[in-house]
Amino acid sequence: MIVKLIGLGFKGYFLDMFNAFDGFLVVLSLIDNMMTYVIKSEVSLNASDLLAFRAFRLLRVFRLAKTWESLYNLLKTISRTIKDVSNFSILLFLLIFTYSLLGMEVFAYNIKFDKDGEVDKENGTYPDSNFNYFLEAMASVFIVLANDGWSKIFFDHFRSGY
Repeated sequence: MIVKLIGLGFKGYFLDMFNAFDGFLVVLSLIDNMMTYVIKSEVSLNASDLLAFRAFRLLRVFRLAKTWESLYNLLKTISRTIKDVSNFSILLFLLIFTYSLLGMEVFAYNIKFDKDGEVDKENGTYPDSNFNYFLEAMASVFIVLANDGWSKIFFDHFRSGY
């Protein structure tokens, strides 16, 4: 970064967005290293919080798309596929949203089991996949749609009488 800054100048360096991105990653890495080595004794500050920004370094691979034609074609195909799938994704989200609300209306807080797996609506606990909260309901509907573990959800509701 320093060699490019000297060679291109400050203004010329930041005209290219990939250079700006690289500079951003270098600054984050410097902050991460300072936090790791200087502030390591501080318990209140977690030095590993900035480690997640290291994953952004992988995005520098997209710079190769300028010169590598097959990678460029692959990225174009992926972007067209994402555009084609977007309408279906919106409809799928609406379906999951609608059935989550329906499941919450019908099944919320009605299913409890004790430690032995018997129905206990007063002292029992709720199963992992339930319709008590919106995100849990969405996860349960997704499990049913993905056909992965739907039988446990079905049998829990069947055993409880719903």
